[in-house]
Amino acid sequence: MSSLPKPTECKNHTPKFIDEITLSTSSSSHSYDLNAIHASYLQQKETILTQDKEGILISGFNLIEDRLYQSVYGLESESTDIIYQKHHLLNDPLFESILGYSFEYQSLTMTIRDENGEIQVIVIRHATDKDGKSVKWKTYGAKRYIPYKIHPDEDFVFIFSGMAELLLMELFEFSYIGLQSDSMCKHLPEHLKEETREKVIVILQDNDESFKSIVPALESFFSTAYQVMTIDFEKLLNRDLVKGYDFRDFCNEVGDVAIVQEKLIKEIQDGFRS
Repeated sequence: MSSLPKPTECKNHTPKFIDEITLSTSSSSHSYDLNAIHASYLQQKETILTQDKEGILISGFNLIEDRLYQSVYGLESESTDIIYQKHHLLNDPLFESILGYSFEYQSLTMTIRDENGEIQVIVIRHATDKDGKSVKWKTYGAKRYIPYKIHPDEDFVFIFSGMAELLLMELFEFSYIGLQSDSMCKHLPEHLKEETREKVIVILQDNDESFKSIVPALESFFSTAYQVMTIDFEKLLNRDLVKGYDFRDFCNEVGDVAIVQEKLIKEIQDGFRS
């Protein structure tokens, strides 16, 4: 078995909001023009970076701690005024076409593409629904879409639920299968069974009953894999954790990619010995 993958080596115009561009189709009453929404959010991101760089960078740091992000590149978080920071999550080439911004919701957005480069879903981190209630990850597009990336030369495939974790998976260069929400485990595509037949499936378990309830279904779906194991962060950290604690919380708490890898490797090794 190989080791875990190594981290990466390391105008004041306010655009028109296009949060709900729709096109009539024969198959449904409305469908979102995801390409237009995506282009608008990228434009709005560029605008907010000139108007309120500190505000949007803080939003980015709330997703991924800057010290964790900088550790991937062997850098230290800059201690000077935040508006002078040159290397940050929002201008990383990995994420320049993923992360956007919505002025309407004053929130970061994420655009998820399939293996052919087609936009499947766009999510807004903080938004409101049609009834004005606050929601996380408002979605335009295919809510059932399962983002994944499986490197042929890697033994481990990490499974998670949530959207922010996808950024970490790309940043760390891990193989992954992501669920937009826990209930999406019912929509895992069958071809993933074959693609993971020789892999070790590592389930990154959120600390809540909703995720714990789907672990048996994930174990069953990937029963043809080389092995399936679950990482319980309460056991890994040897303490009680707040409800909902997840892989992103763990990474942000540790704050260093090398230590994150070290702890994951040990937990996986312990799983093989048990």
